[in-house]
Order: sequence, then structure tokens, then C-alpha cells
Amino acid sequence: MLFNKKTEYSIKILLFLAERKDNAFINAGEIAASVKLPKEFLSKILQTLTHFGIVDSQKGKGGGFRLGISSDKIKLIELINAFEDEAFFKTCIIGMYKECRGCNCPMHDNWESLKEEMKNSLLIDIRKNKNFLQLNQTNNS
Repeated sequence: MLFNKKTEYSIKILLFLAERKDNAFINAGEIAASVKLPKEFLSKILQTLTHFGIVDSQKGKGGGFRLGISSDKIKLIELINAFEDEAFFKTCIIGMYKECRGCNCPMHDNWESLKEEMKNSLLIDIRKNKNFLQLNQTNNS
């Protein structure tokens, strides 16, 4: 597993929200049930996503959460920066060296390419690979 659980789940949450055609607010309980996460943990992730402006929130009746910006503007790097340790891109991916910068481990070139891909990937790119329902069914089989 490359990402920590918060990053992984934030991607699932955003994919779910991105598939809603009307972009209407949806309550945390409904999101939690759809992405199969405990509501308390999901709420912490939504709070962070709201703080970074990726998700909008509205309190009260008819409130909830929705995408704050369109999926073609949400960068994977924003989620990595929000939820991963600052050493995420600096550490040798296979742990041979303390830092990746200039290391000559067997995975170095691949890791550099993957980092660039992650920095340039958008949520919409991830959606093109599999929609949320396909992703959710695959993980539950």
C-alpha cells in the first residue's frame, strides 16, 4: 500500500462525490454508507478536505458535503499533501536509503517517474480508469 488510509479514503470519497450528477449536498452518514467507512473517521477526512477547499460543507437541513471544485481541477498531489507525511516523496520507496534524493536503489528511476505521474494526475484521470461503483465492487469481491 503506497498511501496511508486517509489518502486512500479521501480518493474514494471524492470519486463518490464526483459521480453525483447534480452536485447537491449529501450528508456524512450517506457518504459513509456508500464508501463503507465509519462515519467518525469519514468526518475527519471531510473536515480536512473542507479546510483545503476541495469539498464544500453546509450545516443544517439540506446540508452536507459536495465537491468544492470540479474533478478536472482536483490534483492527486493536493490529497497527498493534505494527508501524507511530509517525507512521502523524500523517502526511498523500498527503504534502502534514508532519503530518495540521489539514492541508487533498484526502484529509484521508477519511483521518480511515479512521483511525477502523481504530481500531474487529476481526480478526473482516476475516474476515467474506473468509476466509483466499479471500484467499490472490485474491492468487495
